[in-house]
Amino acid sequence: MPHFSPKERDRLVGIGRIVLSDRPEILLMEGVGSCLGIVLFEPEKKLTAVAHTLLPDGLPEKKEKRPGKYVVSAIEAMQSGIAEKGGDTGLIRAKLA
Repeated sequence: MPHFSPKERDRLVGIGRIVLSDRPEILLMEGVGSCLGIVLFEPEKKLTAVAHTLLPDGLPEKKEKRPGKYVVSAIEAMQSGIAEKGGDTGLIRAKLA
């Protein structure tokens, strides 16, 4: 793993992790490989949610414990996070990698 400062390490989106940001910053996602990187952006409030997902879906108890690991639960959690910060989920734009 490359050397990151503490601030950069906090913004490293590892496997199964979701990061929500309300300010301009760089969010790093490395080693995506066969995983799916998801970025949701709400332009009015300038809210960004990033997830590094591993699997399409999982058992309910597993999704509840670690929603960022699964595409379906990650998107739900990202949308909820944006809404909780006052974002309009109808304006969300998505990018996948």
